[in-house]
Amino acid sequence: MLQGEPDIQLVGEAADGREAIKLTRRLRPDLILMDVTMPIMTGIEATRVIHAEMPAVCVIGLSTFLHDQQAEAMRDAGAMDSVTKSAPPEELLVVLRACYMRIRREPSSAATP
Repeated sequence: MLQGEPDIQLVGEAADGREAIKLTRRLRPDLILMDVTMPIMTGIEATRVIHAEMPAVCVIGLSTFLHDQQAEAMRDAGAMDSVTKSAPPEELLVVLRACYMRIRREPSSAATP
């Protein structure tokens, strides 16, 4: 779905939390759509590490339920927002674009376009 959007470039995909951290360090993306329940290292743990090392990277948590404990834990770990896995594609795109606009407005943003 994201590959069809002209203003979104998919630069990486991780199978687990550790790989997400490694890819983020190497690729320096503006945004990360992070699944909460990833193997080896959860999305919550990976988000905590990414946010500590690269706070300008916008992490969006992807959870089964929007108001569950895992979504709250993602926000506590540094995610800017959360979206449910069952959300319509339009909602996900709105959240991703809003997050991107937010990081572009913040002068301390070190993310690359």
